[in-house]
Order: sequence, then structure tokens, then C-alpha cells
Amino acid sequence: MSLTLVQSLLAELELKGALEQFNVYVNNPNELDNTPTVDILVSLFNHEITIRGKRKQESLIKTSRLPIYAEIPLVLKDLERATSNDFIKKFDTLSSLEFVEKGYNVTIFGRPGAGKTYIASALGRRNCQLGRSTLYYSTKDLIELLCISRGSIGYSSKLKTICGKSLLILDDFCLTSYNDIEKAVLFDVLDKRYSKKSTILLSQKSPDVWLNILQNGNKGDSLSESIVERSSNNNYVLVVPGESRRRTVEI
Repeated sequence: MSLTLVQSLLAELELKGALEQFNVYVNNPNELDNTPTVDILVSLFNHEITIRGKRKQESLIKTSRLPIYAEIPLVLKDLERATSNDFIKKFDTLSSLEFVEKGYNVTIFGRPGAGKTYIASALGRRNCQLGRSTLYYSTKDLIELLCISRGSIGYSSKLKTICGKSLLILDDFCLTSYNDIEKAVLFDVLDKRYSKKSTILLSQKSPDVWLNILQNGNKGDSLSESIVERSSNNNYVLVVPGESRRRTVEI
């Protein structure tokens, strides 16, 4: 069998990684002649698997809507200069993403600009690199997206897609009050994901304040209580210390 035919077959089968590796052998005739056929095949398949894995990672990152390019090693290096050892240890524990495997939630608290989104983006990107689906939304935007289709067949489809992601990141959680329909939508998301899929909630406020915001003066609102119960239990808590990391540029 000619080398050209092998190249043609690999291209036709769209085995781009295997073809790339085979071309390396073609360009090194001595190595091709001296390498056992089985070893060549293993090398081709391994390279194909590697290339497919990278393409999947890139696709997952692209569709995740993550707003910040953040790698965990860089985040750790950055945080070491500004935070305590205890905080670094907690973040390092979360970096293993064991909470995603267990279906636990994470709540990240901190002042505006403290770095909550930066940290969550690093965790989300790492999740994509492990071949798992991730989705980022501001809580307000996600609620608005679902409210548009609520009451239609499309609502169930969108909800299923969102709740099927292995990791959902909701930014600015309970930043403002929500009306009854918005609360119902938020409950649907949290309820369907609870103890099955992981959700990271980014908030400036603690759970006791969440309840006040959600109830909006209506004490005993069971839907608000259910939202807080599902978002504040079965989770890890990370408090980001310090003031805003954003800087004003003087002109």
C-alpha cells in the first residue's frame, strides 16, 4: 500500500490528527522504516485522540460564554500576592473540581470587583479542559432568557439544555429583587440542578439577605424560601477578601 493512499484514506475518514502524525513519519523515511507497524498505528491513534480532545475543549470553552480568559495556575499566582494562605488552600481545593463530580454547589462572596468572576471563570475553563460542559450567565440575563419562552414548548427545551450542563455559573445572584414569574424561573433552574449538577453562585450578599431580597416584604413566601434553601445548602463557600481589584485610569 502506497503512502499516498494511506494519506488519502486518513483524509477521507477525517482523521486529521492521525494524518498529521502520519505525515511526520512520511517526512522521516528512516523512522518510518525502523518503527514497527503496531507502534505506528498506536502513535497515529493517540495523536488523533489528543487532537480531538483539544477540539472538544476549544468548543466547550467557546460555547460556555465565560467572560474572562483565566487559567487556574495564573489565578493562583495572582491571588498569592493579595490573599491569605487559608483562602489559597480553599481555592486550591475547589480547583480539583471534585465538587462538580459530586454535584455540589459553590457560593463565592465578595465585594464588587473583588475577583469573583475572575475566580469562577478559571474554574469554568478548567471544567471545559476536562471535557465537561460549562455555562456562564448573569442571573438577570438567564432569567430574562427563560421568561421569554415560559409557557411554551421552547421553555422546557431551554431549561433542559441549561440544566444539563455539568457546571452553571450564575453571576450577580440576588443583586436585585425579582417578580413572581422571575422567581418561578429561578426556582426551576435551581431545583432541577440541585444535588445533580453543580452551580456556582457569585454574590455580593449573604443568604439571609437573599431571602429579604426575594421576599420583597412578603414574609412567609415559600417560593423565596425554597430558592434560598436550594442555593445555600449542599455547597462550598468561598469568601473573596479585599476591596475592588479594578483600577480607575486617570487621563
